Amino acid sequence: MKKIGKKILATGFGLVLAAGALLAPTAAVAQPASTSVAVEDGDVQLRASYSRLVKCQIINYKGGTNIVGTVVGSGSGNTVSKAQSAARSDANSYLHTGEYTRHCTYSADLTKWRLGVDRL
Repeated sequence: MKKIGKKILATGFGLVLAAGALLAPTAAVAQPASTSVAVEDGDVQLRASYSRLVKCQIINYKGGTNIVGTVVGSGSGNTVSKAQSAARSDANSYLHTGEYTRHCTYSADLTKWRLGVDRL
């Protein structure tokens, strides 16, 4: 815990106490993979980073819509949706011409799936 003037900061998943106000995440909010506290011009800013994995079916649309395997990608961002978008972009980078992904599942557990492509 760090004390800066009248402001007390706690890093990680903790709380930020500033001038008697208590700010805490609720249980319904997704927890970030990491957080950091920055003090700029006397203002306290909490920065978070979220990481996600995505697993999608690979579809070959040349000669029909055949499932040819699965692909796993990873990504991170300062919001959950940006982390999911980055993971989806990473998964799409493994595809060949004439393929696309569908039925994607996201996970915050970064050890759940192995990165890369599993072709049938």
